[in-house]
Amino acid sequence: MYSTCLSHRIPLLLGLCLCLSQPSCFAQTSAVVAGRLAQLQKRADKGFTHEQIELAEAYMKGQGVQRNPSLAAYWYEKAARNGDPAAEHQIGYLYSAGLGVPRDQIRAAHWYQLAASSGLPTARVNLGVMYLYGRGVPKDIARARELFQQAADHGEGVAATYLGVLEFTGKGGPPNLQAARKCFQQGVRLHDPVAAYELATFYQKYDTQTHDNREVADLLRRSSDRGYVRAKYALGIMLLNAPQLTRSPAEAIKLLEDASNAGDWLAAMALGDISSSGYHAAKDFARAFYFYKVAMLEGGSPAQEAVSPKLEAVAPSVSEKQQSEATEQANFWIEQHRAPLMFVLQAGGAIPTFKDLSTPAMESSER
Repeated sequence: MYSTCLSHRIPLLLGLCLCLSQPSCFAQTSAVVAGRLAQLQKRADKGFTHEQIELAEAYMKGQGVQRNPSLAAYWYEKAARNGDPAAEHQIGYLYSAGLGVPRDQIRAAHWYQLAASSGLPTARVNLGVMYLYGRGVPKDIARARELFQQAADHGEGVAATYLGVLEFTGKGGPPNLQAARKCFQQGVRLHDPVAAYELATFYQKYDTQTHDNREVADLLRRSSDRGYVRAKYALGIMLLNAPQLTRSPAEAIKLLEDASNAGDWLAAMALGDISSSGYHAAKDFARAFYFYKVAMLEGGSPAQEAVSPKLEAVAPSVSEKQQSEATEQANFWIEQHRAPLMFVLQAGGAIPTFKDLSTPAMESSER
């Protein structure tokens, strides 16, 4: 029923390497409570960089204060102007994404350059992204590759993943699948969840003779357990076809629900298929109708084409009242989840980052 092959959908690029996508790279904000907020504000106003960063992070995450990206950007830029590399990197991301400030790729590149010059590996990754696409700087793939390599040499797993993508797609030279595999393997060793997803996909599509489904599933789990949405979808589909690899009977459905809740329309469509067919779950046409509606709202034109026939097929089995309720629920859901996520929030793990905020998708194929 479901294709077992993960098509190699290269996320070039996934979005910029945001400090907030990792456990906090700034001062811990657990102490930012009402009693301390005034003290933080007072010291930040006096120009203390540490407190400016702590206050900015509190506003960005909504910890102890109401979430306010504009105030977060204000304090990050204050700290950046004091020469703090992490703040330079963070305000660079906010300018590149247009979060709390107007989107400005030239300013983003300026701040990334300063942070990269201080040796910050994540800034080198993001500056490499800018050179790769010519955003805020002249397009220069060779310079991008150089920056990715520098970051990877300093232990930045996502940089190794980007190098693998460049090797795989032949950006800046002929495609080299063996070099791509080595880069993805390095990314896995450096604990990058995207590298684990890419390596699993590579093994399944290009190296099937030496890597079995269990090894592929293990890599996808490493990625999924870190919250990577594409891995959740891919693993969920794989487990539907290979239930002997599941940890629990409900694992596949839960993975697809997580991916759908993060904005993956293919996962929502798969949940609709499961509900309409009764395969792996009780047949429920109203539930299928709802998920098809969500998929169409999440996925835009590609989803409209793929899902419309499915929706039309189940509609006769769903009452008008149920259709109205499902449509209302789907519209409400999409209003609350307008931005698709790359990562699912986990306790002590990844913090959600928005997909493709700053860079266009450059992918070899669609899933």
